[in-house]
Amino acid sequence: MTAQPTITIVAARGLGDTVCCLPAAYRYVADGYRVNLCNAMSVQFADTLPTLVPIGTEREGTVLDMSGGMAFGGECRVFAHVSLRLGVYPLAIPEGPWLRKSDEQVGMVRALGVPGEFVVVSCEGFSSSRRLEPEQVAAVVQVAEENGLATVVVCDKEHPEFDGLSGLNLTGKTTLPQLYALLAHARAAVCVDSGPLHTAAAFRTPVLAVVGQTLNPYALCEDYQPSLWLHGQDSFTIRPEDVAEGLWRLLELTE
Repeated sequence: MTAQPTITIVAARGLGDTVCCLPAAYRYVADGYRVNLCNAMSVQFADTLPTLVPIGTEREGTVLDMSGGMAFGGECRVFAHVSLRLGVYPLAIPEGPWLRKSDEQVGMVRALGVPGEFVVVSCEGFSSSRRLEPEQVAAVVQVAEENGLATVVVCDKEHPEFDGLSGLNLTGKTTLPQLYALLAHARAAVCVDSGPLHTAAAFRTPVLAVVGQTLNPYALCEDYQPSLWLHGQDSFTIRPEDVAEGLWRLLELTE
């Protein structure tokens, strides 16, 4: 009996890089391959991601190495770029969610103390230029409250400067599965260029992306639906009133 062929995709450093490789991984599964998905850092995000098909994390078989990084600064759509880099053709352009929502995730959200419907805010990315200031997050809180929504702020490290806001500050306090649960079941996500931005989009959660020069919105907006994009020199330079207006428009578009 011929062994099932195996593909190992090595993503770059972070959660977002791993999530961006999922559609290509699914295409290889559909073509009869056993697929592993690793990343170049110590955290193997595929261990915890609620993928639609079984994905391993061993490094074996044919290795397709994306650890040199993925550039999303041009006009090429994100999944076209990743598909071509990984040798997938026809291009793996997802039509629906590519991460799984579950009732168990809802229970995790409620256990974190999140009441009712909510907006989740990813306040910082890989570098300090990818961040939101308290005034920007306060603008999100105000719009959320006017729409009867709570606000939950998340990050992989603590941000005590958000403790004074009326939203729930969970920065530095969530496990990866808890983070996924929040992103999956939020009414909307307000994100800098960060892993949660890509992960929220993978659940088809409406996304307001507040990004600087790290991303070209035109490379992603066709693939991340529904979404709106605010683009500035850096995330923290975008006016709080523009963040508020962007969230209002996103909530209106996705009612």
